[in-house]
Amino acid sequence: ISTGGYPTHPADIGTESYDQEFTLELLQNNGNTLDSIEAALVRISNGEYGSCTECGGRIPKARLDVLPDTPHCVKCAQQLQG
Repeated sequence: ISTGGYPTHPADIGTESYDQEFTLELLQNNGNTLDSIEAALVRISNGEYGSCTECGGRIPKARLDVLPDTPHCVKCAQQLQG
């Protein structure tokens, strides 16, 4: 394998592939984060922020301090993940 007349070491190809996958994963996560923030802003404007979108219960302030865009209380989040 060569690039511009210079041989490319197989390890360089692996590193480049890893870097591309890592970058794509970051972009996907950033997109998901933006979607989550937008949804939280909609809940704020609708007066629904701080209420779980699954059960309707209150999301504790401590949880919102750590995850301000979370739509779920701890119990519902655990059920949805597990």
